[in-house]
Amino acid sequence: MNGIYAKLLEHMNRQPFLLPHPLLPSGVEILRQLYTEDQAELLTHLTAVPDTPDSIARRAGRAEEMVATMLDDMARRGLVFAAGDENLRLYGLFPFLPGLYEFQFAGKLEQLSPNAPTLAQLFKQYYYEGLGREAAILYSMSDAGTRKVRIIAVDRQIPHESNALPHERAAEIVKQQCNIALINCYCRSAAVVRGEPCKLNGPLDVCLLFGPIARYAIEYGHGRKIDMKEALAILGRCEEAGLIHTASNCKEPMVICNCCSCCCGNLKGLSYFAPPGRVVKSRFEPSIDLEACTGCGECASRCQLSALVIDEFPRVDAERCIGCALCADVCAAGALAMVERKDADEIEHENYLDLSMHVARSRKMFEGGTPD
Repeated sequence: MNGIYAKLLEHMNRQPFLLPHPLLPSGVEILRQLYTEDQAELLTHLTAVPDTPDSIARRAGRAEEMVATMLDDMARRGLVFAAGDENLRLYGLFPFLPGLYEFQFAGKLEQLSPNAPTLAQLFKQYYYEGLGREAAILYSMSDAGTRKVRIIAVDRQIPHESNALPHERAAEIVKQQCNIALINCYCRSAAVVRGEPCKLNGPLDVCLLFGPIARYAIEYGHGRKIDMKEALAILGRCEEAGLIHTASNCKEPMVICNCCSCCCGNLKGLSYFAPPGRVVKSRFEPSIDLEACTGCGECASRCQLSALVIDEFPRVDAERCIGCALCADVCAAGALAMVERKDADEIEHENYLDLSMHVARSRKMFEGGTPD
């Protein structure tokens, strides 16, 4: 493969993104669907670190005004990240995931682009051919700090005496935010477009963005600003629907996704490529009181990852359990309770940038210095 789209994909793979971007025909075709050749060439002069139009223009050998106009137009279509304000605007390269995928399917279904069905199929193909496979290998063979995602247990099932920190509770994460944006779940939206709707009938308008990415989504019309009260209500609605809270594996996550295992890249990929319990968990795991258990099977029905097995007695498959606490949340008999895992991983990274740099180092991207 050659040409400007392959060159752009190779350039993206050299950035400190959380997932690798393998050079595959499906990945090249996604870029061809999203960008003109002129736009793609310009993007080879952007990096993961946002920069000014002036600096980008000098690297590209183009006029600053033209570059600023092109970048702002792409930002409005979810094709580049934008930060700052009208006095100092910065633009950065989006990865495929999280980034391009989200903002092509973040809006209302009736407002998606005409090529959304093609993109939805291509993103799925690229994920299963390379993006998700390489990520699963990376997660399963490396330390816990390298994993891009973590599971957040249902808050009311977290034991009062636990050592859970505020960044390990979804409600506490929300309460710490000044900017919150709501977007549609891009995974379930893309699944609807592909004709593969969620088996749980999970709601679409449930993905919460924080900080700079929330400001971007609000300013450029990809999502709407909401307050803490609405965000907390959304968390409750997701728990009632049986969705699983996931977040980036850092103390200041930029997003809380509310995932299903049939549509969502995080959970579906975990189930497909590796035993999920080996790859990612919350701080907690279920403990079963066999004397109190009535054998109703509600816990097993609620579990999205088939981690609860009902034989003569219920048991937990540790290789599949991710500690989401949905099973305990539906146990009317009180036979299931979440307990703190003895081998619980500590969250090491302060923010998304710290996490990204750690992942980049784990991929040996910086052997000779800094990324492009």
